[in-house]
Amino acid sequence: MRTLAWLLLFGALSVSRGVAAALADASTQGTPAAADEPSNENPFGADDPFAAEDPFGAGSPFGDDDPFGMETTDWDSVFAAVDDDFDRASGRLSPIIDLTYDKVAGFHIAGGVTVGPVWERRIRTESRFGYDFGRSKPTGQGSVRLGELDKERYWVQIEAHSGIASFGSHQPYGNPIFAIVGGYDARSYLREEGGELRFSWKPYRTWTLQTALLRTHQAPSPLTSSEHIFGSDRWMEQNALAKRWTGTGIELSASHRPRYSEDVVLPGTYITANVRTHGGALSSGPEFTHASVSGKQIWLPRGKDELYVIADLGFTGGDAPPQFAQDLGGHGGLRGFEPRFVTGTHRAFLRAQFAWANDKVGKIKTPIFGKTKLRFVPFAEVGSVWGTDPIHDAGDLADLPDRNQVHWDLGVGLRRNVDSSGLLSYLQVDFAWPMGADTGPARITLTLSARGFD
Repeated sequence: MRTLAWLLLFGALSVSRGVAAALADASTQGTPAAADEPSNENPFGADDPFAAEDPFGAGSPFGDDDPFGMETTDWDSVFAAVDDDFDRASGRLSPIIDLTYDKVAGFHIAGGVTVGPVWERRIRTESRFGYDFGRSKPTGQGSVRLGELDKERYWVQIEAHSGIASFGSHQPYGNPIFAIVGGYDARSYLREEGGELRFSWKPYRTWTLQTALLRTHQAPSPLTSSEHIFGSDRWMEQNALAKRWTGTGIELSASHRPRYSEDVVLPGTYITANVRTHGGALSSGPEFTHASVSGKQIWLPRGKDELYVIADLGFTGGDAPPQFAQDLGGHGGLRGFEPRFVTGTHRAFLRAQFAWANDKVGKIKTPIFGKTKLRFVPFAEVGSVWGTDPIHDAGDLADLPDRNQVHWDLGVGLRRNVDSSGLLSYLQVDFAWPMGADTGPARITLTLSARGFD
């Protein structure tokens, strides 16, 4: 216990130093000089062979008449994020310290180092080693990345890892805080060892294409920790079913996002598509396919109303282990329902959310709303998961859900913006009411965000 106490103290001091450094950097930043103002220069250089216009564009589909368009002042945060990115990329040696907590690993502490980019900014290595105090087991992860790392137009990476991993769509930011404070750890966990050979390529400045060869072993892991300060321990005593399996697979993915949106949320179109297939001619393990596609359209000018429309589709076919099942509930979709309340082979989800600007709530002349700068965030969600469960035969990819398999909710959130980039963007308390055949009392949840996405 004395060793654990020293490790926890070391981790807390390291985090405190990092936060203090970030606050010090923020306090010294002044008004951007003229040289820092945005320009139309191609960041890939004058010889960029991929200088063709992105077919989706970098802004809103409404064009110049978009009532939710960006203001000039929005570029300040964009270039601050880009500057931070270059600062991180130019470092030769960067320490890594992680301190987390969950119901399977218990307290987990890890340390490591990132070296690079070196060799004319074309190679970067990362290694970290940790220990799960709940399982009394070590963990490890290492990777080597080669390529054009300055602009990240292309790179190849070899990676290996061993430790506890979570699965399912419910992946809330700040989960260790919820677990240790309120005994609320509704994520699902398993043990995973594996490695990959991955290639990434940017044909356009806003598009990234990746392919990977994967080797994976997964197995169930027992619950080890239920300690918490307040609240019920129900979620600390249950874990979704996972099946032991080993196999080789191939992954293909494509993503589109507005320029400079890696560290800040900007208006525009976000698209992610992923297909992962295992077994068959690749290995003797189970043969299955797991695919998903998601899209977000965001109108997000600073100081004005914000509008989000988010949709996704998912499909799992073949003899897939249950940890690859599609699911709904919690932060993974339908906040009026508990996490992973339904699983199956097909998934469809749609959310529309609107956030009023601060001054709308500030006009309510009460001590609570007038001084806390809370924002009203009404939302509506509809989704369905259907198909065989447990998964053995997914049937037709074009199958549609029955009427009683469609669920929806209505809700409103109270949001407080924090704007501590990379640490905490906002916190929000949501009141979501299941509707239709699932009508019931409101489910109240707390959401934390590091970048502004829900």
